[in-house]
Amino acid sequence: MSRFCSIAFFFPDSISVSWFPFNMSAVTLDRHFSFSPENLTQGRYHTLVSMLLNHQDEQHLFNNLTILIPNGYHVHKRFGRKHFLAAFLGGGVAGNLSQLCFYIFQRIRWETILPSPNSWGILGDFLGNKAEIWQKFALDKVFTSVHGATPCIGASAAISSIIAVETCANVVSLYDKYKELRRRRRLGLADREWDNRMMKEVMYEVCHLWLVVTILLSDLVPLFDSTIPSKGIFGTLAAYSSDGIGHAAHMGGFIFGVMYYLVKLSGVRREVR
Repeated sequence: MSRFCSIAFFFPDSISVSWFPFNMSAVTLDRHFSFSPENLTQGRYHTLVSMLLNHQDEQHLFNNLTILIPNGYHVHKRFGRKHFLAAFLGGGVAGNLSQLCFYIFQRIRWETILPSPNSWGILGDFLGNKAEIWQKFALDKVFTSVHGATPCIGASAAISSIIAVETCANVVSLYDKYKELRRRRRLGLADREWDNRMMKEVMYEVCHLWLVVTILLSDLVPLFDSTIPSKGIFGTLAAYSSDGIGHAAHMGGFIFGVMYYLVKLSGVRREVR
């Protein structure tokens, strides 16, 4: 199945698909613009970053841009280009590594889904320790063949990092506004223009926090559901990519954004006047 790469933003019937880079095959996209455990084991470490350019289709890219543009604008305005790029690229890499950890976690769970050979009775006694080794080897082959080359594409994890930076900045901004409001009331200051401007900013920041909570729940709920131990053989095998969305990558990107803000940006505050 062909996929859409944002460095090749043309429809299939466009005349531009006849020359590079707009004529890349699905194989090239999978090997060099998609993150997967298989690509890492084969030394394609550049896919940790290059996959940010690859999207499933135009709708996937449009959805990401719809979230990136407003959040990225505010992060860029508040902290500058350097921090915006660092949070974006760092969040993308952190998201991929989080997805890799999730892959390893689910593979270990899959290897333990069948009963231990010790419960096989005479057959288990006859085969001894080799039975458990063979079982884990066979199950690992099954899991790897199903999920090892599953491509992880898109900039959602990087965007999650940008959202996290904006969220942290909004929380700090709300606290600063609260302190300034108390100070003004204590001094008896009255400024209708200031009140109106602050009210607009507070409404945006509160609505943004509500949106972030909704996004986080949409990732956390499937992640927790995938760890339920009573899923059975097929449910456990499919738990890694049951809905085709990299929820672990999103959370990894978001956590990176929070950490980046705390380490690099916590002292940078927009002045409240």
